[in-house]
Formats: sequence, C-alpha cells, structure tokens
Amino acid sequence: MQICEAHDNAFEDLRDEVRELNPFYIETRYPGFINTTDKAQTEKAISRVENIADLIKSKLGREVIG
Repeated sequence: MQICEAHDNAFEDLRDEVRELNPFYIETRYPGFINTTDKAQTEKAISRVENIADLIKSKLGREVIG
C-alpha cells in the first residue's frame, strides 16, 4: 500500500479498506488461527476487494493504453 501511495495518491482512498482486510489475511498466513466471520462481514470484505481490484485494473489499463 505504501509503495502504491508513493506513486499515485488515488491509493490513499483505499487505506481504510485495506486495513479492514488484514484479519482475513492473518488466517491464511497462520494456519490454525480461528477467525469466525458472518455472511455480512464476508460480503463487506468481498466488496472491499472488488473496489481495490477495480482501482488497480483502471491504473493498469492506463499504463497499457498510455
């Protein structure tokens, strides 16, 4: 995130979304870590990932086209 922000200020808007996804990452990094999420939390996380992916795709598209 810091590297992206250093090159493009648009990534600053995603800082909170990325921070909220950290607990989901911990589970994959540390097997055996039990983190229970409900459907609403999961849907919110998916929405955040889609927002992040959309920004990255838009930036990649500009690089390829420009």
